[in-house]
Amino acid sequence: MSKRKAFTLIELLVVIAIIAILAAILFPVFAQARAKARQVACLSNTKQMGLAIMMYAQDYDEDIVPYRIQPKGGVGIFLNPYAQQILAIDPGNTADAEAIWFSQLLQPYVKNFDIFKCPSSPGAWLNINTARVELPTNSTPHWGGQNSYSANNYALRPLNGGLSSDSAENMAVALAMLPSPSETVGIVDGRYYNTLPRRPCNLPALTAGGYNPRIRGSRREYWKMIGSGPQIWDKDTTIDQAIAGGKARHSAQINTIFLDGHSKAIGYDSLVMDVINKWAQNNTPSIWDPYKQGCTADGPADPDPTKG
Repeated sequence: MSKRKAFTLIELLVVIAIIAILAAILFPVFAQARAKARQVACLSNTKQMGLAIMMYAQDYDEDIVPYRIQPKGGVGIFLNPYAQQILAIDPGNTADAEAIWFSQLLQPYVKNFDIFKCPSSPGAWLNINTARVELPTNSTPHWGGQNSYSANNYALRPLNGGLSSDSAENMAVALAMLPSPSETVGIVDGRYYNTLPRRPCNLPALTAGGYNPRIRGSRREYWKMIGSGPQIWDKDTTIDQAIAGGKARHSAQINTIFLDGHSKAIGYDSLVMDVINKWAQNNTPSIWDPYKQGCTADGPADPDPTKG
């Protein structure tokens, strides 16, 4: 009878070492593949949102969907389909119950409401923030309607800020006012319902309508929430933390919807720094600028050690 030869300890250790090396090589590849799949799913979400924006514009005389409307006098409670659920969870919270967000305005044009939740967004919620994720304030946990995508404050901000009892004053700008919708940012990956680029500038007033988007107060920090950046309400958030968080969602790529309805991924640095870069190029109009007139003479906001 032949004697069976067993593995020696050295041979067994070599095999284990080879398996460990292969695992160390392959596991990051698998993780990257999963992250890429989530980015592609998110890009599909943004493509559907882009189509919904176009359909909304057709139904509303080519007005771009506003990022928020909040009719006063209690009217919004009757218009917001989630108002009663919000009031049941948070009695007396009329601020959230009255507000209607771009995600809710676009929902009738999409079949799957979950497109407003990015698969790579940590703690993504939609319509009602029951888990109290990323509270902007203690009194408005549902503010924004979702926490996966951010509207361009320059382009989707209603003419009156969406805070008027007159519905006509809550309308956003019209497509006809934009010289180049295909080169104008509409919505990007973000953790707050509206955003701006880094060091944003004031835009010149329009000849038609006299609308002059101006940047005030904390809006200078809104860029920090592009991608998966920390909420600006955390005043301890540093610029480096914001950049690291912003690049974390899709490996430094930001899925971006343009106002002709198309979507594509743009590098984080290129998107966030676009106003500053274009100002340095003889004030070339930024992709954030809906009117393509460039910044006012004062240029981008001065750098700030805490705001960027």
